Amino acid sequence: MRTETLEFCARKRLEFELREYNEDPPANISFGPTSDEDMFQWQGIIFGPLDTPIEGQIFELSLKFPIDYPCKPPKVKFETQYQRKHITEHIHPSTKALTAISSDRLLKTGIGLNALFLV
Repeated sequence: MRTETLEFCARKRLEFELREYNEDPPANISFGPTSDEDMFQWQGIIFGPLDTPIEGQIFELSLKFPIDYPCKPPKVKFETQYQRKHITEHIHPSTKALTAISSDRLLKTGIGLNALFLV
C-alpha cells in the first residue's frame, strides 16, 4: 500500500508542476511527459542561449522520475551528444542544477521543475 501511496503522490505532484509550467513556459526550455500514460518519463529540450558558443544548438534531455518524487530527484540524461567537454558551463545554470540537484534540496526548498530549469 505504501508504494501505491508514494506513486499517487508523485503523480499528483508532477501533474501540478506540469500545469504550472504550461501556464508560463520559459522561452528557451521545453519539457513534459513522453506520453499521457506514463507521467514518470519526460523529455526536455534546452535551446543554446544567445551569445554563447552553443547559440542555436538544441539539446535533448530525458528525465526519469522515481515513484517517491520529490523526496528523490529525477535522473536527467543529456541525449544530445556535443563535442565540448564542459557543455554545462555554456548552456544555462539550470543544467548545473539538474545534474547537481539533491533530494535534500528538493525537500527543504519545495523547489519544483520550473525552478530547477530557471535556477
